[in-house]
Amino acid sequence: MNVGQIKAFMGDQKVEQKAEQKATVHPNEVLKKQLQQDGLQQAAEFSKQQAASVSVSSSQTSIGLRVVNSNLNQALEIDGQKPQETKGKALDEESSKLFDFEKVARNVLKFVGGVIRGAADGGASEEKLNGLFSQAREGVSRGFAMAEKDLAGFMNDEIEQGMTKSRDLIDTGINDLETDIFGRQQPNAVSISTLNAVAASEEKSGSLVIRTKDGDEVSFSFESLQSFKASQQLSYQAQISQEQQDSSGELDQQSDTESTAAYSQQTSYQYYERSGISFSLKGELDEGELESIANLVGQVQDLADTFYNGDIDKAYEEALSLGFDDKELVGYALQLNRTTQTEVLKTYENIQHYNEDNSDNAKYGNVVSPVAQYLEKMMDTFANAENKLASSEDYNALIAGLINEMKDVQVPDLISAINRFRSFNQTLLDGLPQSIEASES
Repeated sequence: MNVGQIKAFMGDQKVEQKAEQKATVHPNEVLKKQLQQDGLQQAAEFSKQQAASVSVSSSQTSIGLRVVNSNLNQALEIDGQKPQETKGKALDEESSKLFDFEKVARNVLKFVGGVIRGAADGGASEEKLNGLFSQAREGVSRGFAMAEKDLAGFMNDEIEQGMTKSRDLIDTGINDLETDIFGRQQPNAVSISTLNAVAASEEKSGSLVIRTKDGDEVSFSFESLQSFKASQQLSYQAQISQEQQDSSGELDQQSDTESTAAYSQQTSYQYYERSGISFSLKGELDEGELESIANLVGQVQDLADTFYNGDIDKAYEEALSLGFDDKELVGYALQLNRTTQTEVLKTYENIQHYNEDNSDNAKYGNVVSPVAQYLEKMMDTFANAENKLASSEDYNALIAGLINEMKDVQVPDLISAINRFRSFNQTLLDGLPQSIEASES
């Protein structure tokens, strides 16, 4: 294992901290600086309501999509009804999730479907229902137009693509709802029940995109098996809808079959359960490659679980109180994983602060053991990440997504939890020698 390679890949894991400080940065300060730089007034209003999003590369996109959601909620009004605003704890949870264009579509379609289906079930006339569909389409158009205006100068490729995909899914969903209510059947159309199944199923968290070593992009989402099955149908419908638009709506049966086969060959969409979490991966990789990424996700999740549930940083501080400095402690832990405790004690008997009292020898191994086990797990995880992912940014984005779902460790907030994890890992990484190959031979 080449530690130098892993250090180069992981980069600096300390988040928003000065080199001489270990205190985490308050999330409001992080977001304030970001908003000052970008000049996004709309996002500034969100910062007054909730804790800041994670300071990772996806923060701009996350803020942008919240602007889209806000404008759609503001613009949509059907038969005098407006989407219900998320408040309190639910708002805090939603605000921290990463971008999911399908979720934008599901939220809109759930509202639109609820109002119009309620009117239809209540005996509304066809003229009345047509008017409600017009209100829905006008509201969607106005909402996206408002979002584009608010995001002028702040737009990036992911926001632009996400808005386009969300709009396509919403348009398709409204058309399907209209077809379902008025009883007109169209070839290749997925029933609105598919969209309702996605909205009614257990909500999945926002998606994030990670890049592999080969440059492929993989979309990662937390979701239940029920949601996964419904999303499969929704994704397929979105693909067919795009192909119909590209060919001006003229697809014969043969081209439809060919496009379906091509879609199946190009994109793999798989469901996994690893380390107590369920998630899906989607990308232009074969099943073996996706399985490899899924195993890495499970490995990273296990590392985070070990850190938070085992209070590893507190064990580290306790070990430091025995007289080690950072490098001595990391070296001791490293050797503890490779030799017997007795041999390690002999190796470190000349440490400046080492207590010569033999009666205290056993406590060194007992105190440092949790740190040693964590160090070994961390190095294996980092080595696998370096082998599978394009850069440390992708690893950090994955970590942010995973910790975002670990609500009980977000004390006092999400950013502090991530800072705590990454800063501790950086401390261990800094304490390692450039290469440990010699010690392994």
